[in-house]
Amino acid sequence: MEFTDYKDKYENLKLERTDSGILTITMHTSGNSHVHTGKAHREFPEAFSDIARDRQNEVVIFTGAGEQWISHIDFSTVDDITKPAGWYAILTEARQLLYNFLDISVPVISVVNGPAPIHGEYALMGDIILAAEEAYFQDNQHLSVGGGVVPADGVQILYPAAMG
Repeated sequence: MEFTDYKDKYENLKLERTDSGILTITMHTSGNSHVHTGKAHREFPEAFSDIARDRQNEVVIFTGAGEQWISHIDFSTVDDITKPAGWYAILTEARQLLYNFLDISVPVISVVNGPAPIHGEYALMGDIILAAEEAYFQDNQHLSVGGGVVPADGVQILYPAAMG
């Protein structure tokens, strides 16, 4: 896998790499805090797979743009989880995202740029986690779905493991 093959492939990920192999991944929506969408949920697993397979990456820095890690989810763009096919798609994508992120064999530094009310578990998979002073972690992506869904996407494992 070559950096030029995936550098500009993902709408909500800005990818920059130095000559020495330091890859910076910045989640964003139009340069601002990332709004998570169904498309992003489908693309992130593929992006992490591409990054894991690129042997020129020596260190990965994973961060967000703007004032928040992920500001919110646009649920109108996400598969209908009240239907089996929709739930299966979301579950499969979430699992692949975790596996593909964990397949990145070089050090990953997560830099939490602000509050992480949505998908803070993405940051907690890093080998080193740095957080802005105003950062906090919350599981709003599950609390806000139709009155609440049980924690998933790795939150149920990563929050207690990383934060006690």
